[in-house]
Amino acid sequence: MKKILFFAAVSLFFICGCATVDRTVKQVEKSAIYGETLLKSLQKCDYLSFTANCSKELISAFPESAFKKICHDFKDKNENIENWKMLDSLNRGGVFRTEVWKVAIAEKSVGDNVIIERLFYVTTAVIDGKECVIGFKFDLLF
Repeated sequence: MKKILFFAAVSLFFICGCATVDRTVKQVEKSAIYGETLLKSLQKCDYLSFTANCSKELISAFPESAFKKICHDFKDKNENIENWKMLDSLNRGGVFRTEVWKVAIAEKSVGDNVIIERLFYVTTAVIDGKECVIGFKFDLLF
């Protein structure tokens, strides 16, 4: 799963440079919170919901088969996304924004639930006048 997440993160952040970003928009008014939608979609393994607010480039780079692989890896490891909390929303010059989330993942092993906390980053940009998700990643554990 680490390889899939690493590949997804690297691929998605390279896409950021490929998207046509509308730099005339000074600041996104009343920014939506996208990370929660992505995390709920991962919980339910719902690709259509996951990609609802994603850029075309992100959807191309992260097909349904890659999404299903991540869901399958969670299931194989007996891991469930239990809960999450938004820590911050970082303004990146008015065009880009990054949400930082703390996610609790329950790992069920031999009768015990071990809670692992991970950071989840969601980067958005204003493309063609609309804010959309252009990248996401979980922090890497070593």
